[in-house]
Amino acid sequence: MATKWLRLVVVLILPLLLAAKCPGGAVVGQACGVSYQGPSVSSGQVVVVVHPACDPKPASHTLYAGLQLAVGGEWVGQGNETVVARVPDAAGFDVRLAAPCREGTYRAKVRAAGLGPDGVSEFGFDEFGPERAFTLVECAGG
Repeated sequence: MATKWLRLVVVLILPLLLAAKCPGGAVVGQACGVSYQGPSVSSGQVVVVVHPACDPKPASHTLYAGLQLAVGGEWVGQGNETVVARVPDAAGFDVRLAAPCREGTYRAKVRAAGLGPDGVSEFGFDEFGPERAFTLVECAGG
């Protein structure tokens, strides 16, 4: 009986656990991930640097990234969404997001989509960077 349950766990439950999200937004088996620097304030702008990296390198990759501000319980886009159709390798590359600073809480929203290394398997994921609140004083002094 115990062997039957062990098989059930290995066959049905283990794959679900392996597909679970890991800390930092990466998914087990996922070849691409994003790291974040910021939000911070510089010259009156909220700035976040997103850093996509993939290992192994996919056949295609498009990154959609933008800043969001919390307004009345909703997240509202700030500035322009940046779209980068560039394939990151293991070293990745930086994409700088910036928008005029207003008092409130900011985060980056990222979506990546493309074709895996085999050129056939599609992938896509959405995630959010860390949140940070800024006061009017911080916006004016940054």
